[in-house]
Amino acid sequence: MNKLINHILLALLILSPLISSAETTRYVSDQLEITMRNGQGVKFAIKRVLTSGDRLDLIQADSSGYSKVRTIEGVEGWVLTRYLMNAPSVRNLVADSDQKVVNLELELAITKEELQNVSTKVATFDSKSMALKQTSQRFKKELDSLKVTASNSIALSNENIQLKQILKRVKGCYGASHTLDL
Repeated sequence: MNKLINHILLALLILSPLISSAETTRYVSDQLEITMRNGQGVKFAIKRVLTSGDRLDLIQADSSGYSKVRTIEGVEGWVLTRYLMNAPSVRNLVADSDQKVVNLELELAITKEELQNVSTKVATFDSKSMALKQTSQRFKKELDSLKVTASNSIALSNENIQLKQILKRVKGCYGASHTLDL
């Protein structure tokens, strides 16, 4: 048993350098810092350290490889021309894109909430519309019934008028003093 444990410990000692030196992946940072100097060259004092993505106004480009620039705060100095780009850095573009995504997601959430509110209102209006249609149908039936009743009333009135005329003629024939037994 002791031999087995000794063999395991020996194997671990042999393999431990291999385990600790396992490769891991790393990437070069996109964070760049450049110096802004009082003049063209490293012998001039550093005025400021600029980071990638800082916005600069180009005042003068020189053939010596240096450009005179101004920061948005108005500080002027010289930087190596090779570190200047015509467009914002990718990191800034990604940050801007990320912010746009956040804004769009917020706008989408608001729009979804508004859509839900509108859908609720449409459902409410649909149920009210259905109730109004049912009420309208009920009133239409009542109106049809009233029309039938009114037409019967007119017919009865016309019949009453005819009967009165007949009664007048009959009274005229027998005289006013006679009564008719009907």
